[in-house]
Order: sequence, then C-alpha cells, then structure tokens
Amino acid sequence: MKAVPNIFAPVRNTPRRRKRRSVASQSSAPPAGLTVLSAAVVEFDADILRVDVVFDTTADAPLAGVGAAQPAKWTARYQGLGFAGILVALENFDTLQVTLSATEAEAGADAISYANAPSDVADSLGRQLAAFGGFPL
Repeated sequence: MKAVPNIFAPVRNTPRRRKRRSVASQSSAPPAGLTVLSAAVVEFDADILRVDVVFDTTADAPLAGVGAAQPAKWTARYQGLGFAGILVALENFDTLQVTLSATEAEAGADAISYANAPSDVADSLGRQLAAFGGFPL
C-alpha cells in the first residue's frame, strides 16, 4: 500500500513569532561622590572657628556655587568645644571655607563633620558630597 500524503496538515496563516534581542540600556552610572582631601583651621577664638575644606576637584571641574548651602549641616569639635555651622563660602575651585559658632563643651578629638540630607555641596560634574563624620582637623 502506498503512503497517502496528509492533506489535513495544519496550515500557518500567520508568520512565526521571533524573539527580539534584548538591548542593554546604555545608561551611565552616577558619578562618584566628592572626596574631602584635607581640612585645616584657619581662624579660631572661643566663639568662632573657620575651617578650609579642600576637595578633589580641578579648575576645569570646580565646586559649584554654595549660595543655597545650609551651614547647619556642618559641625565641628575643636579644643574641647562643639561648633555649629553658620556660613559656607566658596574660597577657590577646590576649597570651601566653613565658619562655625561655638555651642557647648564637647570632649573628643578635633574633627569636622557634614550631615548629608540631601547634599548641598557639589561640583560642576554633578558629583555630590556624601555625609561624613569625624574628619580630623
């Protein structure tokens, strides 16, 4: 007996579906944060402390303006006194001068701290300063 072709085979009227290749998104990672390189006391009396804080910025990518910066995010401890920020000023492309006012006696090593919530210090590349505590003076 001869084989009879199957005339009832299903006919596809629709094209076959093809899987699309997934394309990886080309989003860039957020820039790394600013880094404090040094902090030095430039003026001190019993009521006022001025500290120059130097960052890892360059003249081509300087610190951004600090007109909206909140000085209260800065605190320090120096020679047995606690200090709270009252003024932040841009000194140079890589330096902020933070002026702090004495609050009360505070034991511990001389240090400066920054409370980030959210950061108000950045450079022209968009890198922001993250919170830190106890940076030595």
